Amino acid sequence: RGGEGDDRADVDRLLVWLLAGCAAEVMLDKVLVESRPEEAEAFLRGVERGEGVAARREREARVRWASAQALKTLRVHKAVYLRVADEMVRGASAGECVAVVE
Repeated sequence: RGGEGDDRADVDRLLVWLLAGCAAEVMLDKVLVESRPEEAEAFLRGVERGEGVAARREREARVRWASAQALKTLRVHKAVYLRVADEMVRGASAGECVAVVE
């Protein structure tokens, strides 16, 4: 694998994934009811051991960036997201949901 930059990019991708549920709630309901965005910052605290105000501000900025990326991705792919959600509600299998995405 690559160096530290690759590790940071991997963590950032995971942050976007972690915040996708929050983004979906905001996109559909305009409010967070079930999602917990603080879990993303807790994840960062666990993988990056920085302390102090600067480290906290960096984590907060990365969580904001990841939240924006998750929301942007869902908006771009909203039609597919809604079709998959409908399939899940009707009881579709994971394979059937993948077929909708493909």
